[in-house]
Amino acid sequence: MRKLFLVLAAAGILLLLLAAVTAWRVDRFMTTPINVPADGQVFEISPGSSFTAVARKLVAEGFIDDARWYRVYARWSDKAVGIQAGEYRIEPGTTPASLLEQFTSGAVHLYSFTIVEGWNHRDLLAALQANDAVVATLTDEDWPVLLGELGSEITHPEGLFLPETYRFPRGTTDADLLKQAHDLLRDVLAEEWERRATDLP
Repeated sequence: MRKLFLVLAAAGILLLLLAAVTAWRVDRFMTTPINVPADGQVFEISPGSSFTAVARKLVAEGFIDDARWYRVYARWSDKAVGIQAGEYRIEPGTTPASLLEQFTSGAVHLYSFTIVEGWNHRDLLAALQANDAVVATLTDEDWPVLLGELGSEITHPEGLFLPETYRFPRGTTDADLLKQAHDLLRDVLAEEWERRATDLP
């Protein structure tokens, strides 16, 4: 009986040591900065990707050396199912832990597009379609339909989109960006109208 107790005690101690070593290895892995170029790098998670597939891709692209500890941490923290698809900008100094926060919070990389004051509607559409992060869905013949969807009483697109720089994730459509620019213009005009001089004709 005593011998059985000693065997069980030794097995318990061994398991505790194994758990402690595993926890130390996982913590060390999660807090060590990953391999990133000095100017950062973009990493893409495809829709429907499992965490295992993402971890393997991180290894394949040279960000981390071993996916094993990443999978262990993700399962322990219950974050393996919370990753979101999209492009992520990974900067120098990023750790596996902070990268996982990016993946689960959906902090995707944003691109920019500037509407230049003085552009006509053809300039605007051409610039949108030249941006490779924008999905082109419109042609010059689609303006009437788009303006109708925007609820505009004006039937010509000139002057309906606020000259501004807009930030957006890859895959945003030209129509979505134009809606954003139109809505912002309406908000700005409404705010300026509220602040107008009371004696304004």
